[in-house]
Parts: sequence; structure tokens; C-alpha cells
Amino acid sequence: MSRFLNNNNKVVSCAACKTLEKIKNPSMVSSYNSWYGMKRRCGCPNQTGYERYGGRGITYDPKWETFEGFYKDMGDRPGPNYDLDRINNDGNYCKENCHWITHLENCKNRGGRRATRLYTFDGKTMCIADWAKEIGISPASLQKRLNKGWPLEIALSPEKHDGGDRSKHVTPSESPTKGKTTRNKNSKYITVGDVTKTYTEWEIEKNLSKGLISKRLQQGCTPYEAVMNPVRKQ
Repeated sequence: MSRFLNNNNKVVSCAACKTLEKIKNPSMVSSYNSWYGMKRRCGCPNQTGYERYGGRGITYDPKWETFEGFYKDMGDRPGPNYDLDRINNDGNYCKENCHWITHLENCKNRGGRRATRLYTFDGKTMCIADWAKEIGISPASLQKRLNKGWPLEIALSPEKHDGGDRSKHVTPSESPTKGKTTRNKNSKYITVGDVTKTYTEWEIEKNLSKGLISKRLQQGCTPYEAVMNPVRKQ
């Protein structure tokens, strides 16, 4: 059974609130869920994210102790993709400091260490959700690509990639004697001509020893030379 603290620091059981059982309007039920979530964030130490709300002193208008008081001020939640948001992130929950905004707007407005990261590519700067919509894939799929260290020109392509499919990505044409490298925190990629692969993938394909490409680059070889030059036989 869920429990939370009210504004007077008294433990209240969710069983004490019978309001939800009387609600028939779906929009009102949605508002109720937002209200109940707000109370848990402010008063339940076991609630995920409590440290950002009740843990740092964020509370709510005494009138909002009851759902009726909250509903009178905020009305119906506009839709399932809307959140109850505080205009001033350091202020309490009350009519003057709250409004309904979409999940996407809420993500963009987050500050501090939870701020939404923006990615700039091809002259555009957008968050993951917007980029995912732009290229026609899910935000989760795009996040997985970025977590794997894929270069933005591949991660932000609408093509499906799995395993070695990254090698099929076409970049602007270049001279076959030229290439470029893209280094990431977790992965290394090198492009020769119009083909992009990881160092390991190139070494396997060209039958090179592990680490040889990196060694050649450190010795001053061009990316093309590092990948295409055969191993000298002793």
C-alpha cells in the first residue's frame, strides 16, 4: 500500500482517498493521476526523484491536499502526453506556478544535470526526440545508436543499421586516396572513400593485425594508407 506525507508531515495512506473510485470522466482520472504523482514526489521518500522535490523542500498549496482543490484550480489534463509542470523550478506546486505542458516541452525545459542534450548536425540543433521524429525512427533506437558511439552522420540517418550495416552508409564522395577518422569516447571509426567502418571491422576485412591501423595513423599514414596498405611479409 502506497504511503506519503501531507503538508503537515502526517503519513497518509492512498486507501484514505476514495475519490478515484467515484470518478467516471477519463479526463478527470488523468488529472487525478497527475495530482497523486505530485503528492508522492513531494511527500514519499521512497518515490523515484523525491530528492528533487520533497527532498529539497518543494511542497504544494494546502488547498491541493485534496483532489477537489487541485481540480478546481487546474481542471482536466489536456491529454495523455501532457505533464503538470512548475513554471519556476524552485517554486512550489500551486495554481500561479503550474501549467500543463507536453512531455517534449517538459524535457526541453529541464535544467541542471538532467538537462536534455542537444545534437547539432547539418546545420540543425535538436534534442533526441526531435531528431528521431525528423529521421523517422523511435527516440529509443536513436539513443541506442548514440550510446554505441556511432558518428552523427550515421546515427542520424533514417536507414536501419544492424551489425555491419554501418559500412553501407554513404558519405559525400571523396577521392579514393583520401579518408577521415572520427574518434568517439567508446568507439573508433574510419572512412575510406564512401565506406565507414570501425577500426576492428577494417582490420578483419583487410586481414590486418589488431591495433595496426591505430599504429599506422600514429606513424603519420593517411587513413587510406592505414587501411589499404597490405601487411609486409617478413
